[in-house]
Amino acid sequence: MNKYLKESIKYLLRSYPVIYPYVKEVERMYNMSHDELQGRNERVFLKIFRKAYTKSSFYHKLYTEAGIKLEDIKCLGDISKLPVVTKDMILHQSDALLTTSKWKLLKNRTSGTTGTPLTVFEDWKSIWKEQAYFYCYRKRCGYIYGQPLVSLRGNLGKKDTMMYVHISNTLYLSSYNINEQTVGAYYKGIEKRSPQAIEGYPSSLYNLALLLKDKGLYCNIPVCFTSSENLLDFQRQLIEERFQTKIFDHYGTTERTIRISESIKHDGYFEDPGYSINEYLKDRVVSTSLINSVFPLIRYQSSDVVILKENTKDERVSIDRMRSSIN
Repeated sequence: MNKYLKESIKYLLRSYPVIYPYVKEVERMYNMSHDELQGRNERVFLKIFRKAYTKSSFYHKLYTEAGIKLEDIKCLGDISKLPVVTKDMILHQSDALLTTSKWKLLKNRTSGTTGTPLTVFEDWKSIWKEQAYFYCYRKRCGYIYGQPLVSLRGNLGKKDTMMYVHISNTLYLSSYNINEQTVGAYYKGIEKRSPQAIEGYPSSLYNLALLLKDKGLYCNIPVCFTSSENLLDFQRQLIEERFQTKIFDHYGTTERTIRISESIKHDGYFEDPGYSINEYLKDRVVSTSLINSVFPLIRYQSSDVVILKENTKDERVSIDRMRSSIN
């Protein structure tokens, strides 16, 4: 299957008509009070825990060996009774975590930057929920799916420079081919599309911004979405300057256990509502996904570090910044 057709199908299967019910659910959670959201999260957590206990051979063994009975976990506060799960514990037994037949699911793999890649599974329901979060957040930042977009991520390899997909109104630029020979074509391609937003790895956007600076060129793209890497201050400054844009940064994992996005006021980061339950420790984060019950990750440990804001009056978690272990 060629890249154009692949990206077109991918977009259609994750487009607004398909994810509409999940978009409405996420929008409701944005508007919930702290207590309403906590109550909702507790109900979802208990449902996932009970499903994992009764249908996942990994969790049934883990919990019974720890002396935990199904009736011992009655509320969200009881989550601390459950043992922490690490990547090493599940690295070679992903199938054992499943709560449904594997043939129904889609397979994904972590990058493996910090070690051996982990195989994770998800169903279409969890994929649509994930996309609904992207849709809602980006809409709040000023971008609606279908508007012109430039994507500077890993969609294209070293053999391709750019590709425009009409159905999604997206211009894909290869993050592997940013150099003095391609910068002119990249600039012309961007100018031709007059994009509302650009997305990309911070390092890729920064490298392109450096080349634009060398050529004395500016783009005018209102919104920029960064993810997958630490966003450094000097990168933000040059990217915003050369693209005449405003960056909205996002942090998440392939395991789909945590999702943190930059505030639209640019005064820190926040947990996307209802996505996960997170425990922030000094040298790690322990998270429980609330969007994937077929491959449940309950109290899953990451070596990334989240630094909380001090003296905040907000009832919800207020985050200053993140530090990812992959960099």
